[in-house]
Amino acid sequence: MEITRTVDHALYPRRALTEATHAYRDYCDVKITPITSHKSHLKISVKQQADAASAREVILEFLNYALDKSIHIHLENE
Repeated sequence: MEITRTVDHALYPRRALTEATHAYRDYCDVKITPITSHKSHLKISVKQQADAASAREVILEFLNYALDKSIHIHLENE
């Protein structure tokens, strides 16, 4: 399973995406393609053959992890 999403770096700092990509490297491949200085495309591909529900869960967990990292980064910067 593969999805593409556009993310805004005001919400998801690049560091959060990099850390999430590293943490989930065993479960999915993530390609980050800059669109502008403030936005990027994420292409997330689940590595192992899984049913659609399991693959969707991996992708959602990746995005939740990235969001959690983003919150921590924003709180550090306050």
